[in-house]
Amino acid sequence: MDPGHNGGNAGAPSIINRLIWNGRESETCDTTGTQTDSGYTEAQFNWNVARYLTADLRAEGATVVLTRTSNTGVGPCVTQRAAIGNVAHANAGVSIHADGGPANGRGFAILEPVDDATNAAVVGPSAILGADLRSAIATGTGEPVSSYDGVNGIQPRNDLAGINLSTIPKVFVECANMRNAADASLVTSPAWQAKAARAIATGLTHFLNGRQGLFPLLRRARTEVGLGDLPGRRSAVAAGQHRRQELRRHCGLERIHLRWRDDRPGQYAERFQNGVRT
Repeated sequence: MDPGHNGGNAGAPSIINRLIWNGRESETCDTTGTQTDSGYTEAQFNWNVARYLTADLRAEGATVVLTRTSNTGVGPCVTQRAAIGNVAHANAGVSIHADGGPANGRGFAILEPVDDATNAAVVGPSAILGADLRSAIATGTGEPVSSYDGVNGIQPRNDLAGINLSTIPKVFVECANMRNAADASLVTSPAWQAKAARAIATGLTHFLNGRQGLFPLLRRARTEVGLGDLPGRRSAVAAGQHRRQELRRHCGLERIHLRWRDDRPGQYAERFQNGVRT
């Protein structure tokens, strides 16, 4: 869980303005974030939603790792935020934000990664995560999809270190537009912050449960394959190749290893290398 920015960023320009490499180009270590016209900061909103969300997910039995543990510190840099999720081998990552868009625009948007080699294996799963979150947020909060950012609430981005450098399925959620009067009344409300958190938790839960539905073999390392008219190994390999194509087409998986089981004729083992383990 990555609550964007931090409450102390504004007082530490020498730290947050330091340039880092985001996988494609240079950007600053972090920024202060935006705020409502009345001065309510994005960093505070992000932190409040993250606290509600963490409590919701832990109540469901999830293990949650946060990129920051208060709203009084500085950073961490966006490169470190990506690394925290990667080192944790998290099943999913969400960076929580609110936008500072045009005053006449409102709504939420999901920012998804674009293939830049480092994150290639998780672009497909991140799109599934994004779709699950979009549906859950629309249903759970009543907030419309953004009227100015992306298409139907989805915006691919290639300029954000948090998703460029991620090796886990990860997206950014811009929960609302803080510069819009209607949205500002929502983001400053603790009740709506809790509602947004609950919706994100619902989307994450659907994604994680859905991964088990998409990949039923996560529950068992071996799968029977039909031998057809060919002798053992040739038929199993043919079936395995078909399974590979199926997983690539439907689940966005790229690196799939099928290993022949000499000790169990007619079976093969699947091992996924996109952050999901059998």
